[in-house]
Amino acid sequence: RGELPPGARISEAALAARFQINRGPLREALRRLEGRRLVITRPNAGARVVSLSRRDMVELFDIRELLETKACRLATERMLDAEIDALDALLDAPDYGTGAARVAEMADFHAVIIRGSKNRQLINLLCTELWGLLRISRVKAANEINPAETSQREHRAIVEAIRQRDADRAALLMGRHIRKARS
Repeated sequence: RGELPPGARISEAALAARFQINRGPLREALRRLEGRRLVITRPNAGARVVSLSRRDMVELFDIRELLETKACRLATERMLDAEIDALDALLDAPDYGTGAARVAEMADFHAVIIRGSKNRQLINLLCTELWGLLRISRVKAANEINPAETSQREHRAIVEAIRQRDADRAALLMGRHIRKARS
């Protein structure tokens, strides 16, 4: 959820107290986060939230653009009308694109399209393997670059292209949306 800023030190004692768990399971959770490249652990220095460099961010956006435009193209061809209606309904939520929920909603929007591709490998890569790192890039983009109303307008245009089953247009709009955030 972006509660800890990049580079923040992670206090095992504080987390153990907050979640009322023993240090053993907590250390296992931190190892898993480290395996997903979300946490960096150094001997005698503890764990820290990963801090992505500018280069890291650009490279992640490059990967994201390639994979999400493909997912969008496939989703246009494979999503059922009811799934497209649900995607459209997400954009119609009263508080869509505002406040702290914005990043989660954006993630849901993109995840619905990715899952709509019905390509297990793309879903695994984008929604599991790279999700945390991509989410970090989304938090930064959402908070600093792309105003909510612009993002929502772009999302609506993508949904309309999907609804019209225009895979080329949907992929073009998704690519443009991601490039704008990357820039």
